Amino acid sequence: MMSEKTFYALIVVIVIIGGVSVGAAYYKSVSEISSSPHGNGTEGGVYYITLLETMNNSMNNTMQPRFFIVSNGYLLPAINISLPSHTLIVLTVISYDTPTAGTPAMYSNVTGTVGNVITLINGTSATGMMGNSSSMQMMGNWGANVSSIPAGNIAHTITVAQIGLNIPVEGGFTEIAKFYANSTGSYIWQCMAPCGTGPSGWGGSMVTPGWMTGTFYIY
Repeated sequence: MMSEKTFYALIVVIVIIGGVSVGAAYYKSVSEISSSPHGNGTEGGVYYITLLETMNNSMNNTMQPRFFIVSNGYLLPAINISLPSHTLIVLTVISYDTPTAGTPAMYSNVTGTVGNVITLINGTSATGMMGNSSSMQMMGNWGANVSSIPAGNIAHTITVAQIGLNIPVEGGFTEIAKFYANSTGSYIWQCMAPCGTGPSGWGGSMVTPGWMTGTFYIY
């Protein structure tokens, strides 16, 4: 049975994997009748998913950061992130935020991805082409593979301790992480940068599912 759910309409966002082209985005709350979210999925044996993070989301009269799933022109709360097992996952993370002070240095390192690296794109607005022919070469130095991000540059992390995955998210950048999720089950994902409320920064969005924490459901 179809149920009414609240989504966030994505007004402008362009994400092209391969030839990367990422544009600015903003959103507004809308209601839509929908049976399930769509827009992510498997293509050629690879599963693609995009998360977008913004900093100005209202919670209890404060503005706090939040991750969303980009799906068919909507921003869906990242409460449950479903991923197929034994499949190459290509996760694109777009951050519209600034660094968070006090991120533990241990979360600076990329772990659990292919080669323990991520592709860090130089800013949330970038263009480029990939290929071997002279007409499809990269246009400019738009990104690089990195194995860590300085703690002072980290806005958030996507950390799933149970499967050894840690993706530091640099504030204001776009990242592409590739990994395999080979253990089925439900696993908690958590931002490990203290970006919430309270003296420690671990209140508010940090402990609210679909904001800075949630579940990876690997099937």
